Amino acid sequence: MVDYPDNHLTTREFWTKQHGDIVLPLLIQPEKAYTYFILDSLFRRYLQKQNEKKLAFLEIGCSPGAWMVYFHRMFGYDVSGVEYTVEGYNLTKENLKKSNVSGIVLQEDIFSTTLPPESFDVVFSFGLVEHFKDQEEIIKSHYRLLKKGGVLIIGVPNVFRDAVYGFIQWCVSPREYKKLREVHVHLDAKTLKERIARCTDLEELYCGYAGVVNFGVVNVASRGYWFRLLYD
Repeated sequence: MVDYPDNHLTTREFWTKQHGDIVLPLLIQPEKAYTYFILDSLFRRYLQKQNEKKLAFLEIGCSPGAWMVYFHRMFGYDVSGVEYTVEGYNLTKENLKKSNVSGIVLQEDIFSTTLPPESFDVVFSFGLVEHFKDQEEIIKSHYRLLKKGGVLIIGVPNVFRDAVYGFIQWCVSPREYKKLREVHVHLDAKTLKERIARCTDLEELYCGYAGVVNFGVVNVASRGYWFRLLYD
């Protein structure tokens, strides 16, 4: 029996395992990946670059720090990150070092963070809020740290069966798809928009889908329906 924290769908051990195969330096390269190209275009459209005024950026769930490197290099932000696990914290520190980027990394729980409220111009997370049963609590943790007039960016994967990736994963391996569902809450664009609106008084800049299906992340550890049709 795995002991999950009250609102978490994952454990520290789950995230430690995710960090195991990462090779550093790991960078966001829009010119090499179409999904990142789309996101880069969106960020350039809505975010301002740092000029005389120093702008502060925070990533929640920051391991391995690739987005911190991107936002520092592309927009000139002073970057900080909060990471839940020791392994993720160490990876982020090492990635920043290898990328020659200065940044602050804290190894702590965002729900009991030592960071002062309203201290960042941009608060960002990617693939985080869907791992909590109650997304409003984690969204509020983002919002507390955002300055007045700042920008909140929350990205989630579309991994369920009503989306292309989720359908492919279900076909290839129903068992792995079941594992995927156990650690993700289903959040489409409409639902995420509603959750954010309930927790904040922010004006919406953009809410929609960005990216393409990445077949490289489909897990084929267990034979699924397609394999049974071909081989059984």
